[in-house]
Amino acid sequence: MNIDEMQAGPELDALVAKEAMGWTLSENRDNWLDSEGRWVAHAEDFLCGGNDGMLRFAPSAYIRDAWQVVKKLDLLANKILTKNEDGKYIVCDISYFGEWPDFYEGASESASAAICRAALKAVGER
Repeated sequence: MNIDEMQAGPELDALVAKEAMGWTLSENRDNWLDSEGRWVAHAEDFLCGGNDGMLRFAPSAYIRDAWQVVKKLDLLANKILTKNEDGKYIVCDISYFGEWPDFYEGASESASAAICRAALKAVGER
């Protein structure tokens, strides 16, 4: 699977939840659970009374969820978000201080998806 070709959306989000966050799906597949089986996030959008909806964990779409991924990868020293030369893509670079090849880059039109791609590359090498 080519991480750079994955589109932002549920498939990328699920991969980040499993691989980068270390979560598993509940039996009914609607919630994410941590390594101790505790609820940590919704796996699907759902309504809970009236018009109040609860959003799924979607780090490729929501920066609030992408920052959870950044925090989870705190073992990595550098996390840098920049724009490329034409300003079209956001690039997320994750690396240890000055160590190569421990350098992972994700690019996308959004910071959220760029973070997801770089995080998946980083955990894939561990």
